Amino acid sequence: MLFVFLTHFSWIYFEGRDAWGLQAPLLLVGQVASPTFMLISGSMLGFLHHTRGPRFAEFRVKLMDRGLVLLTAVHLLETLAYVPKTGSFGEALRWAPITDAIGACLLVGPLLIGYLTPRRRLALGLALFVVSWLLIATWHPASLPLRYLKEAVVGPLPTGPTAFGYNFPLLPWFAFYFGASSFGSWLGARFERDDARAIVRRLLAMAVIGVTSGVAVKVGYEILARHVVHRRPVFGPVSHLLLSPFQKWPPAPMYFLFYGGIGCAILCGCYLLERHGRAPRLLQGLTLLGQTSLVVFVIQDFVYVALLDRLRLPLTPAWPLLLLGSVVLIMAVAHVWLARGWNRFLTVGFGHRWGRDLVPGAPPRAAT
Repeated sequence: MLFVFLTHFSWIYFEGRDAWGLQAPLLLVGQVASPTFMLISGSMLGFLHHTRGPRFAEFRVKLMDRGLVLLTAVHLLETLAYVPKTGSFGEALRWAPITDAIGACLLVGPLLIGYLTPRRRLALGLALFVVSWLLIATWHPASLPLRYLKEAVVGPLPTGPTAFGYNFPLLPWFAFYFGASSFGSWLGARFERDDARAIVRRLLAMAVIGVTSGVAVKVGYEILARHVVHRRPVFGPVSHLLLSPFQKWPPAPMYFLFYGGIGCAILCGCYLLERHGRAPRLLQGLTLLGQTSLVVFVIQDFVYVALLDRLRLPLTPAWPLLLLGSVVLIMAVAHVWLARGWNRFLTVGFGHRWGRDLVPGAPPRAAT
């Protein structure tokens, strides 16, 4: 979530007046937020499915309820946050935040996980990701409704016109999320054995493989482009996108490898800090963000995209203090939210009304 703060602050604060050339590198750093969050979410799905056993059926209902919250109330709030930036409610509807993709994942992933082994979940995730890029490269609908459908499901070809102003396509992000659940199942098995060494080794291996692969492919491509074909695109525009670790909309495989690897390194560091009792205040703050991540995400969009964009504060070398001040404000609201137990309002009543009748294996509703 801290990387989300950095990304949105940099986007708004430096927009159109980046005198120091900071916006681009800060945005590149902040790109670690989305794949890391999806990696954690997917891993937790597999982890809880493995460790909870039969009790996972009840948790499945809670996940699906949260998914419905994201796709309804949160989507509306996110749209309202973007109205000042885009100029109208209709235009703000063209900006689809990552919460939509997460909501779809929380609806579909918990339903499918019980039918597939971890290896098959990983294979399905890879297959869906390949299909999404095949559709991106080969399907070019002319009508506006079909363009919206394509971009919502798999994403646009960035070299052409787009229907959405900003969008996290469902299929590639679900592929990454559901594939990560296989790692979560492995993690759950090692956690039950208290095999910390294996967990650290696997996280570090994933970090090294992801980061080095992303860097090696990018450097190799640039060398080939500059010295072999004289700066012309190699293998065509689609291949150029596929091989870039910075291609986020829609997400390229190198993007998931590179930033997912960085995310694994961050997770490994947090795991070691927690296991050895180091930096308790830092971990306490991260725990607060984790427990209030949904409301914090909504608040930060109102703080940065709505308020900061309107304020247009003057550029100053002390901009890190502005960022820090905004983080303190958001954390203060999160603390009050959690202390008052307001997470209980983040529901559409799916589990209490009709959800348990629709979800296989869920406990029956209590008699009324």
